[in-house]
Amino acid sequence: MNEFNLTVVTQSITVTSVTSASTTPATSLTTAIATTKATITSSSTNPVTAAPTLASTANPSATVQIEFTSRETFVSDLLNQSSEAFQARSKLTKEQIEPVYRRAFSSFISLTVQSFRQGSVVTRADLNFNTSESLPSNAQILSTLRNAIGNSEISFDIDPDSIQVSSAITSGVSHMTSVLTASSLAMVSLLLSYCW
Repeated sequence: MNEFNLTVVTQSITVTSVTSASTTPATSLTTAIATTKATITSSSTNPVTAAPTLASTANPSATVQIEFTSRETFVSDLLNQSSEAFQARSKLTKEQIEPVYRRAFSSFISLTVQSFRQGSVVTRADLNFNTSESLPSNAQILSTLRNAIGNSEISFDIDPDSIQVSSAITSGVSHMTSVLTASSLAMVSLLLSYCW
């Protein structure tokens, strides 16, 4: 029978660097590398040292789908996301609508155009919100865009009655993983692999 002892000195765990993986709040990802030294002893004299572990946390986000019709002529190039027409229309949509939502909601992160289809120009886009702050309701999202259209804040001709907003889809990490927990899991895994 092999006997194992595992001792973790929590004061020996140090964070050697903290790096932000992204500059946008939508995907802010913080990475911490913990240097952990643990010695596992058995009847043999081979010490085993745990490798550094990696723990990540991300801000959770919610995506709200929005669809609206612009009273403009549809061109078939808008069906191809890599076409110049799609890219230009997508850029115009972002430039016109993002500032409206950014002013209205502190939790707003970005707008991503998903597609265009025929029917004048029907735009389907995702509005991304940070869920660590309060989310606007679908009615607030709808009225914000309608008000911007009514106040001539948007330069292209959106039919305010065509706007449809779907429910939020939440994603991301809702809790933080501590470096100590990640280190402990790595050491237990190492211990179990050493036993077998």
